[in-house]
Amino acid sequence: MSVAGCQQAAEDEMKFAKPVKVEKVTGQPTKLTLTERAVERLGVKTAQVRKATLKAGGTSGIAIPYAALLFDKTGKPVTYLVVGQRVFARSAVVVDHYDGDLAVLASGPPVGASVVTDGSAELFGAEAGLS
Repeated sequence: MSVAGCQQAAEDEMKFAKPVKVEKVTGQPTKLTLTERAVERLGVKTAQVRKATLKAGGTSGIAIPYAALLFDKTGKPVTYLVVGQRVFARSAVVVDHYDGDLAVLASGPPVGASVVTDGSAELFGAEAGLS
């Protein structure tokens, strides 16, 4: 096969590849691996879990952007962590309180971890099997 033929085969494979691969392993968070194109189409954006000085009282806490939160079917807050290149996993969080556009966590991912702020609703739908 010529180089052009190889390139065409790769392009055809990308066209027909599923945009997300869902890996369920008992006892572990489900992993969602997106194609590069899916990441672009969903406009996935991330932010880091960080220590923040809070407006209310000037105290500090571990925080994520409010935009990184989703609520599962029971109403509990969750977020999607970046666990690899284009790989995401849902993670439960416990919100202590809200401070402006931040969710201050009582428990959740560690400082420095990356969470999805844009595109997480689509990840949630993909995990649930919605197309």
